[in-house]
Amino acid sequence: TAAVRTLDKPVQIGGIADLHHDVMHDGNERLGAFVKEMSVSKPDAILQLGDFAYPGSNNSDIINMFNQSNTRPLHVIGNHDTDAGFTKDNCIDVWGMPGRYYAKDIEGIQLIVLDGNDGGSPTHKGGYASYVGKEQVEWLKEQLKTLDAPIIVASHQPLAGAYAVDNADEIQTILGIAASKVILV
Repeated sequence: TAAVRTLDKPVQIGGIADLHHDVMHDGNERLGAFVKEMSVSKPDAILQLGDFAYPGSNNSDIINMFNQSNTRPLHVIGNHDTDAGFTKDNCIDVWGMPGRYYAKDIEGIQLIVLDGNDGGSPTHKGGYASYVGKEQVEWLKEQLKTLDAPIIVASHQPLAGAYAVDNADEIQTILGIAASKVILV
């Protein structure tokens, strides 16, 4: 709570996860309901937490619906966003992301977005990658060390629990060191 007391005003971030527009029959309706609610609540930013919509031209309407519904539309890459031959670079370019992992200031809250889709896990057992790679881990440590504000960390893959990234213990240790600043993961 001490970290949150430094804020000038309450901060709202609207979130939606796992739209799966390309495989679910009602993606347009669900995103429409989200956008409608965000037009009423008017959050400081909106965040889609992955498995959103393939970053192809046939999804430009749904991507634009999300991106144009707030002045700060933010994205996280999910494991299914790169299905059907799409890449992380496609997501970055088409969705308008600053990178596959990044930090953004939202009215005094520092949002750290991680990409839990890195390969290279020494304990990978098959299926989709679920790992935060070494380069990203070093970047995360630096962000947590230098950012001096309340921090929210977002990732499509859980960072703790039964379905967590392969290096969840390492990530939890890193986040624990910054526990006085990290208010939500």
